[in-house]
Formats: sequence, C-alpha cells, structure tokens
Amino acid sequence: NGGAGYAPLRTDGVLSIEGNAASAFVRGDSNSDTTVDIADAVSVLDYLFSAGVAPGCFDASDANDDESVDVADAVQILDFLFSAGGPLPTPGADRCGIDPTSGPLDCQQGIRP
Repeated sequence: NGGAGYAPLRTDGVLSIEGNAASAFVRGDSNSDTTVDIADAVSVLDYLFSAGVAPGCFDASDANDDESVDVADAVQILDFLFSAGGPLPTPGADRCGIDPTSGPLDCQQGIRP
C-alpha cells in the first residue's frame, strides 16, 4: 500500500510514521482487492452463510465498525454503494489507514489475543 494513509512526522531530523502498517486497511474491502464494490458484500455473505473463505482482514470486513462481522456489514456495503448511505467509518472506503477505535477485530488473525 506504499504507506498510503500515514502522515510522516519529522522532528529534529528524525522521521517516524504513526500507526502500524500491518494493521492498515480499506473499510469495507472484505475481499482485499483494494476496491470497495459489490464483491465485498458477497464476500461477507459467503463467509457467513456458505462456509466461504475467512476475510484476510476482519477489520476491513467490519463495514459498520461495530466490532463484529455479520450480515449488517454486507448491508452497510450495499447501502454505501447503491443507496447513498453515506461514507463508511474511518479509515473509509477511499483510503488505506488504521482503525481509530479499539476492539476485538484485527487485520492479522481476525481476533486479537
């Protein structure tokens, strides 16, 4: 992702990047193709109801940021795409970033230990 969504800080010649690049994601991008589209809603539903592949990043699949992956996330994605449902929660569907809210979901292994 080339560091997209991270603001470098420079202090006294020291460059640091806030956030954990391993936890960066695009909200609603359940199939991890970097684009939020109808395939992401299908991916959530496939995982939930058809023993489909688990999302690579559970945080990204949590489209409504309620700290669970369920049918409401597929509805949120479809609402965003087709019903002018408003933007998806931070980091949003248009940029890669980290989740400003803490909770049990993660991009590494689904559930934080």
